[in-house]
Amino acid sequence: MKFFGKITGKEENLSLEHRLFLTTIFVGIVVSLLATFVSLLISSHFTAIIIALSSALLLGIVYYFVKIRGNYKAFVAPIILLSFTGVSLVWIVDGGINGSNLLIAFVILVLGLIIVPNKNKKYVISLFITLVIVIYLIQRYRPDLITDFSSETARWTDSIITAIYSSLFLFFIIRFVHGSYNEERKRAKDNELKFKALSENSQDSIARYDRQYRHTYINKAGLEQRGLSMDQLIGKTYRETVMTDEEQARYYEEDLESVFVTKQPKNGQYSLEGPNGRAFYDCRLFPEFNSENEVDSVLAVSRDITDLKQSEFELKELNTDKDRFISILGHDLKNPLYTLLGISELFAENLQNYETAEIEDVLKEINKTTRITIELLEDILKWTKAQSGKIPFKPQKLAFTDIYENIIEILGPNTLAKNIKVNRLASDALCLVADRDMLLTTMRNLLSNAIKFTKSGGEIKISAEESPDFVSVSISDNGIGIAPRDLDKLFKISEVHTTKGTAEEKGTGLGLLLCKEFVEKHGGEISVESELGKGSTFVFTISKSIAENPDT
Repeated sequence: MKFFGKITGKEENLSLEHRLFLTTIFVGIVVSLLATFVSLLISSHFTAIIIALSSALLLGIVYYFVKIRGNYKAFVAPIILLSFTGVSLVWIVDGGINGSNLLIAFVILVLGLIIVPNKNKKYVISLFITLVIVIYLIQRYRPDLITDFSSETARWTDSIITAIYSSLFLFFIIRFVHGSYNEERKRAKDNELKFKALSENSQDSIARYDRQYRHTYINKAGLEQRGLSMDQLIGKTYRETVMTDEEQARYYEEDLESVFVTKQPKNGQYSLEGPNGRAFYDCRLFPEFNSENEVDSVLAVSRDITDLKQSEFELKELNTDKDRFISILGHDLKNPLYTLLGISELFAENLQNYETAEIEDVLKEINKTTRITIELLEDILKWTKAQSGKIPFKPQKLAFTDIYENIIEILGPNTLAKNIKVNRLASDALCLVADRDMLLTTMRNLLSNAIKFTKSGGEIKISAEESPDFVSVSISDNGIGIAPRDLDKLFKISEVHTTKGTAEEKGTGLGLLLCKEFVEKHGGEISVESELGKGSTFVFTISKSIAENPDT
């Protein structure tokens, strides 16, 4: 068997079809040499000897190209045709119906049927039958063309030897085919077991489809993704099971058909309604070939990319929001700068014409415009640092009373100017764990807004309550309130919203965005309730888990 293995090539290097062809060619060489020996032994016609030797030489050349150069498919049809033709010629010059060449023809027929693909076997048997009919017709109507044996002994010798070596060769070739078949079947079974072992432990969905797009296999991950059982999928198409979206079903089937036709892998993305809602998948389709290099089935490996899709969507939305945000900021910065430019040009051209009082008014306007611009730039800088994580986060235990007194000290003049009363509704003993600077910034912004939108003589309430998981802080006013259409804009980067206060106070519109960033940094949320003409209440929470994980 080792010698036979060297002749047919190593299994790991060559396909079964390739090795069968090499075996057939080798058998043909040996048969041709034996036929030459028998022809010499029985003193056959010189033409029969030349044909046998030529066949051995031609098959030897073919064997070299197939064994060394690796290409065998191009030789299959020519070799079968030449073999049948050679046998037909030997039939005529070596006894015709009285000889044993028909037995050799049957050997060639068996070898031919073994090595050609299934779709071509009908041509081989048709060619054989045609040649048999032709040579029998020649024997029947032109017996004078047939060269008979020199003696009865030669005919018997030819028949016996040909029968023996033909039978032996058929035995060995069929044994080889049977052994190779068993080996291939065992290998295929081992590969299938390995495939299933890998597949069932894969987190990706792995499914196999036949030519009608029906499931013939699906792994555990695939069943979990679809929320179906094996019985609900095997033997059915996606259209019959989970893919109710007609467009998605058609798109998927078109991709499967493309792999069957082109024999090339294909990538695609699909979405399906699963047990947890609509999910998105990145799918790779791979052709699976049979022994005739035709695509028998398609293997689909699908990875859940729902989280990635969601991240892409959020990133796209964030980029769009930031583009809008930059556009709005550009507009807000441009206006005060244009104001300053206009004032400075008027000053440069008409300074000698201004009275002292007029100059004082202009300088106040410049100061006011400059201050607004600086505040906007400072808020932009703070917000940018918060976005990039450059503002250090240092939570510590803080007394709420201290925070309250700090912001009242800063904003007290504002409340006095508008005669607004501020009440604190919180326990003196209430403490919370938070970053001091962030908490102060948040409460200053919210209180500043409350003062801005509260009319003279109004009231603001600052309260704080403690729950098992959060400390909740609220700032309420009885001011002008916020229109319902504007509520959703308050904490959106794409909708920087500014409104003049009751005393024409101006803001940058970034304060609430900073509040949202800082509150979320503390594991909390910020919200607002408001009614036009009755006031607004802003509420934010600070998670107590910050105290347990201060480095978060």
